[in-house]
Amino acid sequence: EDPPHTKARHEFNRRKVKAGDFQNGRGECASIYLSSEMDWMGDTSDYEGKLCCPKCTTKIGLWKWAGTQCSCGTWVTPAIQVVLSRVDLIYPSSKNNTLLSDTIHSTVNPLAGLYIASGQSS
Repeated sequence: EDPPHTKARHEFNRRKVKAGDFQNGRGECASIYLSSEMDWMGDTSDYEGKLCCPKCTTKIGLWKWAGTQCSCGTWVTPAIQVVLSRVDLIYPSSKNNTLLSDTIHSTVNPLAGLYIASGQSS
């Protein structure tokens, strides 16, 4: 995840996260956030917009320069959000059995070949 954020540290009334949610399996991050825009995102001069797969044009996320709230409760500003349910994650072979939060290099949507963690596209 790039940049990392402290889960449920900054709560807002819109989506309150209770203290026990992480122990009960709720309150997990449903998205990953990029630290900067990438070439495949297209024109990002607007205040906010959709992130679409460059191959099939399916919506995979969004960007909002004013920020957005993660499903865990943390406010991320600026927000370049990729929704995990919209992409396939493939971990590097040396890290096959690690958690997403422990993995720096994640490949999303192998069909599109988007290499998001390093800020490169292939």
